[in-house]
Amino acid sequence: MFTQLDAQYDSEHLRAARHELAPLLVGGIERTILPQQAEDILDFFEMVAYYTRKRHIDYNLVSNGFSLPIRCYWNALKDYVKELRVDQVDKSIYEHVEWLNGQLEAEYVKEQGLHLAQASITIEQADRFFRSETTTIVPTRRPN
Repeated sequence: MFTQLDAQYDSEHLRAARHELAPLLVGGIERTILPQQAEDILDFFEMVAYYTRKRHIDYNLVSNGFSLPIRCYWNALKDYVKELRVDQVDKSIYEHVEWLNGQLEAEYVKEQGLHLAQASITIEQADRFFRSETTTIVPTRRPN
């Protein structure tokens, strides 16, 4: 199952969403979020988190393969998610991604010997990640 999820993360559809959204997330500055791209990425991570939480996929594989992307995207989009929850009066929206992010942050703190307050991804770490998303991901274009 992990191999399928990894392939989906690198699919043309999600690569395009990541390529379009990442430049808007550099610098930790609030910009207009592209809702479709944000939700496509969050939907994917929600599925990964759900499967992980229900133990249909090994946590260590997810941690090793998706820790940085989940932590960066969640940190950048959590305020957007909070707004969605209020607008739709549904506290469960992306609850599994939030849970998995918490697990990944706790693991990071333990591995690095940090305090829990130091668990969140820094703006510098996120910037490096989002810049790499904009420069290394080139969506495949379909011929006209």
